[in-house]
Amino acid sequence: MLVDEAFATCLESLSSSLGAVRSDTEIPSDNLLHAIVDTWWGWFRAHPMGARLVMLHHEGATISSRRASAASREVHGSRLYDNHPARRMRSRTSQRELENCAARTPD
Repeated sequence: MLVDEAFATCLESLSSSLGAVRSDTEIPSDNLLHAIVDTWWGWFRAHPMGARLVMLHHEGATISSRRASAASREVHGSRLYDNHPARRMRSRTSQRELENCAARTPD
């Protein structure tokens, strides 16, 4: 379906933008966290139609978009806590919330 392909392309573009800012070897810091947030919003401002598509379909309007959204959440959700210097280790509650979200999201 064309919408699913467009949605996946938008998620890939957003992910690559975020990946360009943060490498796996970089030490978490406040500056890095600010750069990631700025990149996120910068992508949304630079791609208004893509941003609208991501916001409308992030919950998964179709099976394919649900899978793409879940995969993106898995990558970025797990890395979210790594970006803040004070939160190198996730609390059990936060980890449980991520797991519950993944369990509630149908494939």
